[in-house]
Amino acid sequence: MSRKPHWYSVNPFRVIVSVLITGGIVMVLLQPSSSCGCISKKGVSSSNAAQIAKTFAAYSQSSADGRVLTAKPGDTAHYAALILARDGSLNDASFWFNWSDPALAGKPHPKSVLVDAQGNSTSGNLEDGTLNPDFARLQLSYVFAANIPLNAPVETTPVVWTRGLQFDGTWSKDSPWKGEGGHVAFMDGHVEWYDKLPLTKTSADGPDPLVKYGTTTPTTDIREALPPGAIILPAEPAKTP
Repeated sequence: MSRKPHWYSVNPFRVIVSVLITGGIVMVLLQPSSSCGCISKKGVSSSNAAQIAKTFAAYSQSSADGRVLTAKPGDTAHYAALILARDGSLNDASFWFNWSDPALAGKPHPKSVLVDAQGNSTSGNLEDGTLNPDFARLQLSYVFAANIPLNAPVETTPVVWTRGLQFDGTWSKDSPWKGEGGHVAFMDGHVEWYDKLPLTKTSADGPDPLVKYGTTTPTTDIREALPPGAIILPAEPAKTP
């Protein structure tokens, strides 16, 4: 990974991401409440997915030639979180969790994706941070798509989505929303909620269907919405030394 020269005092990419994070937090605070809390919880989950996608978009555009977030088989979504924390300042671990997720019941809430050399949560020199073991050992609430080329269509290419989306278009019962649906965030930062797939758009303000890559054909299989060579980084706990 390339390192910034010591004289580099202001990172405009991190300034952009800081503004995006602040905007995301404001949007969460403005989410409507409900007696069961379902609306507000879904609002937080949607905002989290959007923030990850927007940070990824900013990361992709953070050099003159663009940057592809590359990963290899065996990597998990924790690897994407590490890259976006180091190079995108998205170091708040809470963006990767839906704390109403049954898989996280009774689990500790790590503060940061990265830790410093002493093992403490860090907000300092993120480029020297390593993956927080407390973060790494938890199952995330989202999966991530890596190796997406810079010329992928941003409005229809998914980059992060709620864990548990099966290739038949349904959500598993052990997904964060217990099989009742989930969020999909796209490269342009917009987020859709899907009960199940395929989806046929029935109204102007309804969600857009998930489509096969480079087409307008709806699909149940999110793998078909990704470009050739992309890989899905699962939410399972990361393998650590």
